Amino acid sequence: MDSLSPQQAYQPAKIRFGFVTDSSQQRAVQVLETCFRTLHTASNPPGIGVYLWGPVGRGKTWLMNNFHHGWKVPARRLHFHRFMQWPHRRLFELTGTADHLLVTAAELAWEVRVPCFDDLFVSDNDIYSRCSCFRSHTTRRYNQVHKPN
Repeated sequence: MDSLSPQQAYQPAKIRFGFVTDSSQQRAVQVLETCFRTLHTASNPPGIGVYLWGPVGRGKTWLMNNFHHGWKVPARRLHFHRFMQWPHRRLFELTGTADHLLVTAAELAWEVRVPCFDDLFVSDNDIYSRCSCFRSHTTRRYNQVHKPN
């Protein structure tokens, strides 16, 4: 598959699929485009995060899928619940290790530079590990894209 930026994928899709566009959707494309270009052109890009939110049927999943497919850097697209199984397992395996959250974050950052999470859901039980893990990723120039269900 050819690597297309979000804007490059969106323009022909409007015609091909008959998307009904609005200012919120176009703004989402612009934000994803900025993130895409920054991470593909900067030698030391900042940690960037994008959170797509809106009513059902607005095109969030389509935007996320095309955003993910365009990457030339290690990226992973998965459901957040499934992803969270890995850090929970890894944190358990690292019990007794100093800075086990930082170790887990470093391992993830080594594997993937841009995770694209679908169906993001944060519960009180996981807030500590999630926030700590994401904060350590951000300090390591880790980038994230989230979309709730």
